[in-house]
Amino acid sequence: MKEIFYEIIKEAKTGKIVIDNEEWPIGFNTIIYDNNAVKISFFNDFNLSTLVIKNEEEFLNYLKIYLEKELKSQRRIPSLINKSDIYKLIISYLFVNASIKDFEDPISYLKTRIDFLDNNSLTNINTNINLGKIFTPKIEEDIYLTIKSSKQGIMMETPEVITIEISNNKGQRFRLPSISYGISNDTCHIYSILNKNIKPKNQEEEKFQKIVSRQLYKINEGVTDKDVKDVTMSSVLALSIFISLLKKKNITKLKAYLYLPLRYLSREIIANSKEDPQKSELLNRNNYIQTNITEKFLRTIERLIYQVSGIEITNDLYVDNGIVDISLDRSKEDTNNDFLSKFFPKK
Repeated sequence: MKEIFYEIIKEAKTGKIVIDNEEWPIGFNTIIYDNNAVKISFFNDFNLSTLVIKNEEEFLNYLKIYLEKELKSQRRIPSLINKSDIYKLIISYLFVNASIKDFEDPISYLKTRIDFLDNNSLTNINTNINLGKIFTPKIEEDIYLTIKSSKQGIMMETPEVITIEISNNKGQRFRLPSISYGISNDTCHIYSILNKNIKPKNQEEEKFQKIVSRQLYKINEGVTDKDVKDVTMSSVLALSIFISLLKKKNITKLKAYLYLPLRYLSREIIANSKEDPQKSELLNRNNYIQTNITEKFLRTIERLIYQVSGIEITNDLYVDNGIVDISLDRSKEDTNNDFLSKFFPKK
């Protein structure tokens, strides 16, 4: 396992990790210390992050534990040729999903990732709630809210994902954005809110989805602050429901990751491998994608703070390199929007 790790960090310096005979655009630097002196250093000015290992033996011990738990977790792994490549993929994506602070303290990062795999606070949750006729007169039948947690593939940011759907008794569905999350102790870490609505199977379901989408704009009623108004209603609703669920599970802290450096850099590596003008186009697109991800995620959080009580940012996200620390007050579940309150899971 140590040999595989060393192979990875040597290749990561170049921005090309070879997995299953293919080059993957994954790049970072590494410094390993021994008694406060540099033992090994792999450095490239192009890379955005440096893995700093101050205790190699402890790091490798936790890395071994992490690998064993990942292999037992039954998360989806692409079909690869041999076992060493499976290890290589898991370790590589461990760093792909690391924040700037995680690179500075990889042992704490590994402990958190192990906790993600051990924690079962929301594992296998599959709740179906009858919300009644909340969309009348546009939709006359009862509306149901389904909240489901499931495992996701090894290449995703977290082991589990929450999916939330709005449906009716005709089987027509509208999917809210999914939330990738992991839980360690009393803290939930969320990495993305991705909009993956269901492709309608017929005209009736398409009509249902359009009505639900328009009805969600009731969440904007009473919002006068222009800085928090420009958000996606379905994302606001999904995160509101998820936070309400966390409070009921006695989870009182939230960390939101606005920026993962290796995911940004991978797109940059791909762009730099192209010839102009495609290179310039891809570089500009990468900056647009990252800005869009960061700003939309942050605005959604700020919108919730504006609209739902008991949610507060407790750190300076610029000092903490794009990580937002949020405290959740379990005693408060009020919102200034009556429509939004109808979706909160009850005790």
